[in-house]
Amino acid sequence: MRLSRRASWLLIAFAVWSWIIWVTLIKNINADPRSWNGNSPTGFLMVHVVLAIISLVMGTAIGWLGWKGLKASRAAAQAAAAAPAEVPAAAAAQAGSDAAEENAEKQPQQA
Repeated sequence: MRLSRRASWLLIAFAVWSWIIWVTLIKNINADPRSWNGNSPTGFLMVHVVLAIISLVMGTAIGWLGWKGLKASRAAAQAAAAAPAEVPAAAAAQAGSDAAEENAEKQPQQA
């Protein structure tokens, strides 16, 4: 499956958004008094840290897919841009060959 540039950028934007949101949330939860019982973390903190880790891993994977899709889209665009330059030369060579064959058929053979 090939991703469009728009879909690739959407995946990358989601990954960046996930990192911004979850890092900010963990900083805020760490400062929350419900996160600590003396010097030991509470279940509240641990649950949110686990959620953040899972979300960051998934966001990173989604961003990686977006990056790979963007690179593939760029490579396809570069290949498409390079291909038309080669096609006319090949078509002209084929057209010249076809014209030579037609001229040979039209001219009477000399003995």
